[in-house]
Amino acid sequence: MFESMPQQNNDQETFVGRKKGEEEQGFDIGFAETLPAGIDKTSPLGVAELELIDKTVADDSGELHIYCLDAISAMTPAVFDSAIRNKDAFGAYLQVERAFQYNIKERDSMKTRLIGFIDDLLAQPEEAIVAEERSKLERLKRNILEESFSGVSEKTDLWSGELDELNETDRRALKTASEEAQKEIVPQVFERVLAEGDLILLEETLGKAKQLLLPEYNEMKSRALAFVEKELEKDDVQIHHDYQARLENLKSRILDLTEAV
Repeated sequence: MFESMPQQNNDQETFVGRKKGEEEQGFDIGFAETLPAGIDKTSPLGVAELELIDKTVADDSGELHIYCLDAISAMTPAVFDSAIRNKDAFGAYLQVERAFQYNIKERDSMKTRLIGFIDDLLAQPEEAIVAEERSKLERLKRNILEESFSGVSEKTDLWSGELDELNETDRRALKTASEEAQKEIVPQVFERVLAEGDLILLEETLGKAKQLLLPEYNEMKSRALAFVEKELEKDDVQIHHDYQARLENLKSRILDLTEAV
């Protein structure tokens, strides 16, 4: 599950794509884009999807399990960088949280960078914060009304070198698990990002729900629109106060993160 995945007990050598005692191997995730249920390689939803697939298939396919771990290891820092560029503190936090759950080697540097990033956001002038927040809300409202969610996630090539494809059995397993994972993850992610007020991930989640033709989509759309309109009704002082409170809460959660054991 996206919100509370079990922690990995694997050490770093096992985690990054090899089993002890075996020859090192890597699995390129580029081919997944050719599948009907392709995985977005720079989306927090994509990372969560692979994480759930990893839990689902761990006992059935060692090769696919390693593939998922290898992909999560590469995707997480890349999604973190994308979130920082997009000024999405909550999206970045999700990746730091995952980095600690999976003992990804960049976890400490990601944590330090995010704390500094949040401090920089908090140091902005009040008028700049309010203007940017209102602009985000107006854009999201327009996109919800128009049901236009394209171009939310930034695309990045995360892998280089030759393509190491999975065997046919694992390819079919990945396709099936991906379809099931998307249907399970998206409604859960929607609830979390709506509670957090993360406008970027909220738009991405709605776009994914529409793409998947989820039966919950219309309700999600109505709830998201109501949330945006309620936020726009607030005065500048309340918008600024809420913004600061969200970031201070996020900072406290980051400081509480510890290495998975």
